[in-house]
Amino acid sequence: MILSFVIITAQPGLMTKEIILNILKDYPQAITVKELSKKLNQPIFMGQTCLKLLVSCKKVTTKNIEMINY
Repeated sequence: MILSFVIITAQPGLMTKEIILNILKDYPQAITVKELSKKLNQPIFMGQTCLKLLVSCKKVTTKNIEMINY
């Protein structure tokens, strides 16, 4: 039996963290992680991972907002 492998290479273009920074420019007040993940068309954990990196590099600041359910 012969197995063949396809090596996947990175595609040229913006990285996720660069896309996040571009999205945040359109939302100077704030955007939730859930809204950001919809804009990225990626799972929430991917956005959170990239945001943590951006926060640690001091490119982005975060704040907690209490949500009130009626």
